[in-house]
Amino acid sequence: MNLGGLFQEFNPSKFLIYTSLFAFSILLELRLDHIIEWNIWIIFIPIWIWKCTVFSGCITGVLVWIRHPEYRREENSDLHAMIICAFFHSLIFIFELLLCLTISGLAILPYRVIFSPIFCMSALSIAGCIWGFRHDRSLELETFFSVNILQLICIAIKLDNVIHWRWVVVFVPTWIVITLLCVVVMYYVIWAFLFLRSTDVTQRQRRGHVIYATLSCFMIFPLLSLIISLSRKLDHTSDDSFSATFVPLQISLASLIITSFYQKGGNHWWFGIRKDFCECLLELCPCLREYGNVSYKFKDTIVRLRHDSEPEIGDKKRTVTNEQPAVASPDCYLEVPD
Repeated sequence: MNLGGLFQEFNPSKFLIYTSLFAFSILLELRLDHIIEWNIWIIFIPIWIWKCTVFSGCITGVLVWIRHPEYRREENSDLHAMIICAFFHSLIFIFELLLCLTISGLAILPYRVIFSPIFCMSALSIAGCIWGFRHDRSLELETFFSVNILQLICIAIKLDNVIHWRWVVVFVPTWIVITLLCVVVMYYVIWAFLFLRSTDVTQRQRRGHVIYATLSCFMIFPLLSLIISLSRKLDHTSDDSFSATFVPLQISLASLIITSFYQKGGNHWWFGIRKDFCECLLELCPCLREYGNVSYKFKDTIVRLRHDSEPEIGDKKRTVTNEQPAVASPDCYLEVPD
């Protein structure tokens, strides 16, 4: 186990998003089941923390860019991506504010108005995805909203009673997307199985494909189960609680949290640090570098005992091989990107 590699592959942005959504799903299900009667503004606290981190990180990054003119001569695709991401998050933030105002009774707005920032974001996300493709950047949040724009429209008009379809019909756009994703996951599973049988790849490549296929299964198939359970719950054909209904969602989010430790990347302009997050963390906390520089290697056989029959008088004593302890070999430096 190489802790240095774990530091280098950690993606803090995705970890923050998935952790916030995981905590929010737990609070929401408890609120819907009336286990807790907290105000809706308290239920959204994990979401507020997520948005405050994004806005403060973007403002700090822009201020650092303004105060250092020498940075303007560099290629600033990371800065542009940060500003685009913060703009999209501001649209989501407006939607969340309008939703909380309506649920708490402070305002009475139709859901078509509440969802209007999301509709704008979904339309703009298409242009954002094109920009990300041209600059070789991954924009997962924007891709999600651009693909699900039809589903968001169906949910808004359903909540406004413009249509009286059952929820299982309202979720048809999601059925289509989830089905396509399931096909892709099955492709990854078959591909990982072929890599296991192949002798032309290294053990590390086999392990990587197996881990990726396993995590993909734990991300997609629980979402399919969630849509089935949620549509039955909203159509009043199931007596399951919301806590039981949201369990597949939490399994999927937990899998995404795990994947954030194995996804390189992350914008270096957040908070103006201009370097990898873990590298900055190691500089602020030098004590962590000691653990990051250690790789642990365990022997396959720690202790081997030779079991013989009961010795008779005059026989030689039983021999026991020396115990091979776990070896901790510190590297000279933690390899982090410049």
